Amino acid sequence: MLYNNPDLSQPNHLFYIKEPNPNRESDLTQQWLSLKPGTSLMARCGKTVLVMNTGQLNMTDGPDITQETIIIDGEIKTGKIECHTKEGNWNKHRHHHDPAYDDIILHVVNQFAAKPVLDQVPTV
Repeated sequence: MLYNNPDLSQPNHLFYIKEPNPNRESDLTQQWLSLKPGTSLMARCGKTVLVMNTGQLNMTDGPDITQETIIIDGEIKTGKIECHTKEGNWNKHRHHHDPAYDDIILHVVNQFAAKPVLDQVPTV
């Protein structure tokens, strides 16, 4: 993102690019939303995930993104995804006890756990 000093009358105003912070879930979510349709990813389980539509940011409780469409090994899925900076945050945030997360179709993480956290949902 481009930021600048609001007082442009100063001779030394600065412009710089702010890099996403990999430790902020909101930045990871925004990175997901900026993917181009047709982006292909490899899930940690070995399945190919093809992004068709990155979905919409969820502004209420529940998974971070709704109405996304992906193709997982040739099967079209539309639904919700959850983003975490660390894969293990799924359990730390207690999503496994919250029915709002029962039907997610993808888990997007910045850092994998030592062992997969979700068995039935691909993690990228």
